[in-house]
Amino acid sequence: MRYYRLPLSALLAACALLGQRATADVMPSSDSTALVVPAAPTKFVNLPFLPRCMTGSIKQGDPRVGPSVVLARIASGCVIPWHWHSANTRLIFLSGHGTHMMKGTNASTDVRAGDFIYLPARHAHFFRCISTCMAYNISDRRDVVHWIDKNGRDITLKQASGLRR
Repeated sequence: MRYYRLPLSALLAACALLGQRATADVMPSSDSTALVVPAAPTKFVNLPFLPRCMTGSIKQGDPRVGPSVVLARIASGCVIPWHWHSANTRLIFLSGHGTHMMKGTNASTDVRAGDFIYLPARHAHFFRCISTCMAYNISDRRDVVHWIDKNGRDITLKQASGLRR
């Protein structure tokens, strides 16, 4: 079964613009380097281009310049408005419960721990976290989040957050 989701993609794109403080935790991105990143010391930061109810921690790479892995934490009740990403994004849902909707559909899909979501670049979607959500957001290249209105036009996060659909 194939799911399309948003939670971490938004976070990854957000991380793409992170400041140097957040990138201090960035891990090597070379595919030839073996890597184990313990979960225990994870430091989550707010990202200025994402809703305040979503935080992230870069685990590998740097989303501002190329492929990356970001661990996202999304608070209960958090709504991530309609948007799309410039990178292909894979989400591995670790915990919590949320609903996801894609442009052109009238139904939302439940997302829970263990679900895998693939979002091709420029695929418009929306996410609502019902109970605190954690997911890995894996992007294949530099990622930028584009918040959109009902016609698919770029708008600001503040404008997107005020839209009801």
